[in-house]
Amino acid sequence: MKLTKAQQYLVDRFDAGEDIFEDAEIVEIEVKRPRDKVMSLRLPTDKWDTLRHEAKELGVTPTTLARLWILEHLKAAAPSN
Repeated sequence: MKLTKAQQYLVDRFDAGEDIFEDAEIVEIEVKRPRDKVMSLRLPTDKWDTLRHEAKELGVTPTTLARLWILEHLKAAAPSN
């Protein structure tokens, strides 16, 4: 990854032991909705390879495909109102 000159300048200052946050401004933000949750999922290698292949065929990442499949399943399993 190529850093910008400004980013490299901060990295060099940080590596030299300088306080790069001395000029930082503290801001407050308001979160309007709860943040999404992250889930770690363990799969056997052959299943991961299958997921990766399917995702590549669809032009998405394996994690995106897994998330879509889970959301589709949960929507289908949700009780009707």
